Amino acid sequence: MFQIQVQHTRKLLPCVLLSLIVGVVMGQRSVSSKRDCSKEEYWTDGLCCDKCAPGFKLIRKCSSSMASQCEKCSEGTYLDNMNYFPNCFRCEKCTKRNAVVISPCTPQKNTVCGCQHGYYKKVFDQISWDCVPVKRTVSVAIRGLLPKPSPRSPEILSGFRSGSGQVRVCNEFVPKVKYEVGNAAFMDTRQGRRSRMGQRRHNGVD
Repeated sequence: MFQIQVQHTRKLLPCVLLSLIVGVVMGQRSVSSKRDCSKEEYWTDGLCCDKCAPGFKLIRKCSSSMASQCEKCSEGTYLDNMNYFPNCFRCEKCTKRNAVVISPCTPQKNTVCGCQHGYYKKVFDQISWDCVPVKRTVSVAIRGLLPKPSPRSPEILSGFRSGSGQVRVCNEFVPKVKYEVGNAAFMDTRQGRRSRMGQRRHNGVD
């Protein structure tokens, strides 16, 4: 009698092992709580079911005898992460003014939009953006307010501060500008004192 039970157990053992293997291959397993599921799984009806790969959506949940069934996203839609969503997201269309396509949409990733030359992508929130013209900085030399360049203070040409802020000056503009030599309003930047030529005037201007 004991031998018959042992033989019967031996016959059942391969079936039990096969069931365990099938359960793993099919991507589902019974667990006690949601915390037991891995990052590649999701919790449903007491089971840890396998998620769909990027580019695929879930069309049927898993069961105790069947894995999750997934379907590839159709053209113009995508899913860029492991998921169990029933629908794919619509791809973005680069139809905004001055927008261009940087990379096209695929089932695994959304379209990447950019802007034409001379514009940059200004993002307002997670879904809103626009192509905005790039602002250009222009250096200006103001007539009558520049000190005369000299070997003693060449750095004075880098700029001066006006009432509205910093004005940057290009060296090539300086010879074309009429100015008072050593204007008293300017300081010798290296010596920290007024220029010795502060009282002189250029072109007879009082």
